[in-house]
Amino acid sequence: LSRSIVNKLKLYKEKCHLYQYVFDPIGTKKKIEIKYLINYDPNLKESLIECYYLEKLGFNLPELIIQIKLQYSKYEQLSNELRLMLEDYHLTIASLDTIEVSLLQSYIDHIQIIIKPGRSRISFGEIGNLDYVNECKKQLEKFHSILNQIRKISLDIHEHLETFRFCIIDPIVPRHNDGSLFTCREYFEFLENKRKEIILSLKRRYELIGPLLTKVEALVFGTNTGKHKNMHLFYTYWEHEIFTSLVELVIRNLCQFYENIFGTLSLFTTDVILAPP
Repeated sequence: LSRSIVNKLKLYKEKCHLYQYVFDPIGTKKKIEIKYLINYDPNLKESLIECYYLEKLGFNLPELIIQIKLQYSKYEQLSNELRLMLEDYHLTIASLDTIEVSLLQSYIDHIQIIIKPGRSRISFGEIGNLDYVNECKKQLEKFHSILNQIRKISLDIHEHLETFRFCIIDPIVPRHNDGSLFTCREYFEFLENKRKEIILSLKRRYELIGPLLTKVEALVFGTNTGKHKNMHLFYTYWEHEIFTSLVELVIRNLCQFYENIFGTLSLFTTDVILAPP
């Protein structure tokens, strides 16, 4: 029995020595699709637990087995830390859209460089293993911070554009206090004044978008020129979104104006005077 356990533990110890952290990434042209797996054989855990209970039952275990068993908690801790770190990495990468990938590619490359040492043959008993995991976590936290700020800015821009899309430039014109309709002149003067107010409000919102885009450039690349080459896809995307929202604004309000003018409800009054010839 003891000989069998020794052989099993030697085998699993060698596996851990060869592939402690991760398997090689899946071959793909897209860096974003790289995935990592912890080489944690469940049979190793089972064997170490068996050793624990054999010792409790009074069996004399070889010194090699005892030494390996003493490292079990350290191995479990390292495996759990690695698993949580890689889950965080995979979920974060999977959440990125095409624009975010193009914007943060250098950060993604850097994280993969930090993770890369884990693909080599490192024994789980080495002193610097937890330092390696902590460094990976540190880089992921930094990546999360930048990503969250970019998404907050993108959300702010989306809110501005949603205001454009659903803004009503021709609001409902109220009646006089006595319930009578405005005259034709009063009606269109009221509309004109309200339109100016609404357009001015939209203009202020539009002017806020440029600085937000530049803020992303400063956050990611440390510049604020509005012309950084790695921001091209990001700027192109938002230019299209802005243009689309303005087109929707115009079409929606033209349709609304058409319905108001040619609808069945009375909008204003007109005075008709018949002059005899």
